[in-house]
Amino acid sequence: MGRFPYYIILLIMAFQANAQYMHYSVKDGDTINIVDRDSLRQGVWRTYYSTGKFKAEVVYKNSKKQGIEIQWHNNLSNCVKQEAFYNNGVLDGPITYYSKNCKRN
Repeated sequence: MGRFPYYIILLIMAFQANAQYMHYSVKDGDTINIVDRDSLRQGVWRTYYSTGKFKAEVVYKNSKKQGIEIQWHNNLSNCVKQEAFYNNGVLDGPITYYSKNCKRN
């Protein structure tokens, strides 16, 4: 039994070395707002108004926005406020704005 504690310590160290320490949120069964072990944002990030309605959604890859970012108005119509496209964290094209009546500006 003299070597057993050493094996346990090695096993614990091996698990810790491979673990990806991250923080995340779960909302309505979706895993969102992930921060990886290097403190970088990854995946879908969603924010909400205090009413529980969507405020914004964007995808991050290594803390850089990637793809479409959508923001919503804080009203009952669920209208999109603006859309923007990002490539590797850089705005890629014009931002499209919408009125509270869902009309494109």
